[in-house]
Amino acid sequence: MFRVFEATVCGVSCALLISGCGSILIRPAVDNVKTVALVSVSMNRDFYDVKAPRTTSVSLESLKPLGHAVSKGTEIPGEINEQFAKEYEAMITHGAQVYSERLEGVGNWKWMPVADVLSSNAYKEFADSFAGKHSNRLIQAAATIKESEWYTARDMVRIPVESVAQSGKVIRVGGTTGPLADMHLTLGKLCKDLNVDAVAILVFDMAYKKPLISVSFIDNAPAIPSINATLVLVNKDGEIAVNSGPITKGQGKRFEGDKVGMLRQDYVQLDDKSVSSYDMAIDKSAEDMKQRLATAFGKIK
Repeated sequence: MFRVFEATVCGVSCALLISGCGSILIRPAVDNVKTVALVSVSMNRDFYDVKAPRTTSVSLESLKPLGHAVSKGTEIPGEINEQFAKEYEAMITHGAQVYSERLEGVGNWKWMPVADVLSSNAYKEFADSFAGKHSNRLIQAAATIKESEWYTARDMVRIPVESVAQSGKVIRVGGTTGPLADMHLTLGKLCKDLNVDAVAILVFDMAYKKPLISVSFIDNAPAIPSINATLVLVNKDGEIAVNSGPITKGQGKRFEGDKVGMLRQDYVQLDDKSVSSYDMAIDKSAEDMKQRLATAFGKIK
């Protein structure tokens, strides 16, 4: 019987990582991963200033439909604010596609086509179960408020990365324990149901940076897209195989697109030009993730 244990990254568990603390690959969980399915891609709706992150991304105006639904006993809306839904959809679809393409072949990985993942009965059953409605209206309302902060790829469910991986912790060897255990086991089962070795969760942190000199009183003040991304893989044994690190607003290694007019009173107004610039930043982050993984794999050959 395997011994199950939990250790801090900078303690005993360093011996289990590829090359000391901070490696993106986690052994032995990653060793037998050859096929991967991308099962959750999400991003924050509020594109914030990296120098001054907002503490909340839900406006009072956007909560009016929710408050009305609760007070009248009508159906609680699944999403609070659909502004820029077309632009969000374009960016997150691009992100899912470019990451799948760039990471194909890294570590000899083969990525299951996203369309195949979404059309499979296994994923549909998982999504229905994972996104089950709360019977308590107030609990459902709270969940709706929380989810309103995020945009998730079409037909996917958002799997919060913090429900899978904790900063400074690695849980592995023969199974999982602790508050993340249920999620690990659920994702391990999803791997088996999809017939892949691991499932992947991808999260984008979307922001902008103001140029040093700009005109702030016009409707479309210029800004520079700035993004960060995190990638987590869980294998079919329910063990974390890849963890690129947590996302903290305004921090981490960030990637930028071209400067474009897109600000109105410090809120991003998305259009085709700004979407294209954010896609450029996403492309850079995908290439960097590819290089990080390739370098880590190179150290264990």
